[in-house]
Amino acid sequence: MKETMLRPGHLLDKDGNLIEEGYCDLPYMTYDRDRCAHGPLRLKEWDYYYVGDKQRGLALTIADNGYMSLSSVSFFDFKERFYHEKAKMGAFPLGRLGLPPSPEKGDASFKRKGFALSFLNGGKERKIAFRIDNFLNRQSLEGELVLRETNPYWMCIATPFEKKGCFYWNCKKNCFKAAGSFRLGVKEYRFDENATGVLDYGRGVWTYRNTWYWASMSDYLEDGRSVGLNLGYGFGKREKATENVLFLDGKAYRLGELSFEIPRDNRGKDAFLSNWKIVSKDGRTSLLFHPLLYRHNDASALIIRSNQNQVFGTFSGTIDIGWEKVELKDAFGFAEKVINRW
Repeated sequence: MKETMLRPGHLLDKDGNLIEEGYCDLPYMTYDRDRCAHGPLRLKEWDYYYVGDKQRGLALTIADNGYMSLSSVSFFDFKERFYHEKAKMGAFPLGRLGLPPSPEKGDASFKRKGFALSFLNGGKERKIAFRIDNFLNRQSLEGELVLRETNPYWMCIATPFEKKGCFYWNCKKNCFKAAGSFRLGVKEYRFDENATGVLDYGRGVWTYRNTWYWASMSDYLEDGRSVGLNLGYGFGKREKATENVLFLDGKAYRLGELSFEIPRDNRGKDAFLSNWKIVSKDGRTSLLFHPLLYRHNDASALIIRSNQNQVFGTFSGTIDIGWEKVELKDAFGFAEKVINRW
C-alpha cells in the first residue's frame, strides 16, 4: 500500500463523499456534519476516553449515533480481574448532544437523572468529570481526571466505504499523562504516576454490517521514554492509508499493514483469552498480546446489534523503525474485535 497524506481543507464534498482518502498526523481537516449525505439519522459521532494504570482503568464514552445516544462509564480492576459498567441510552438525539467538530477543542457532556459525564477540552489539558448513582451494589461512582498532552501527534485517517456517502473520520491520540482520583462508594482510588490516557474521536456514516479490529497501548519503555501504539483494520475501502502508528518519545512513526491472529477454540470460536499475535506484512512488527481481562458486551435490538470483545493485557515484542528496533516488554493496553449491524 502506498499511503497518501491528506491536504488541509474540507473533509467532505457537497455530496457527502470524502474529498480525499488518506491520513494525517495532525487533525487539520474540517469536518462539517451538515455536509453528510444521509442525514443525521445515519451519522455516528463519539468521543471515547480510556484512562488507567496497570492496576485499574476507566473507559468513558459519549456517543450520538443518530437514532440513539449512548453514554457509558466502565471500571476495570486488573488485579482482581473484574469490571463493571453502566450506560444510559436515549432515542433520536440527531446531533443535539453537540459533540465538537474537532478533536482539538470543544466540550462534550451528558446528563440524566443519576448519570452525569463531561469532557472539557481546554487545549493542552483535558478534564473528565463523572458521577453515576447506584453504579455497583447501590454505591455511586464519581471522580475527576486530568489529561495532559505529552505527544503532539495524532493518528488521523479518512476512510471511504464502497457505498456512496459513507465514510469514517477517525482521530486517535495516545500517551496522555493522566492524573486524578475517583471514588466507588466510600473507597477512593488514585491513579499512579505512570497513568496514561487515550482518546478515540470518531465521526462518520457507516455501512450496515462491519467489523473492526483495534489495539491501543500507552506506556513507558525501560529507559523512561513514552511509547504508544495505535493498530487497526477491518472495515471500509482502505487503499491509501492504514491507522498503524508507533508513538515514541513525542514522535510518530507509521507502520505497515498488519493483522491480528486470534487463536480459535475447539468449536472454531475466537479464544480471546489466549495469546494473540500481531504481525505486519513487511515483518517489521512482531508482537505477542497476553490477555488479562476480557470485557464482552453483545447488545441487540431488532435489526441492531453490537458484539464487542475488548481484551486488556500486555504487549511484548519488537517494532523495527529503521535505525532502531523498539522492544516492548509487558507494555499495558488493550485489543478488541467488534462486529456491528447498525
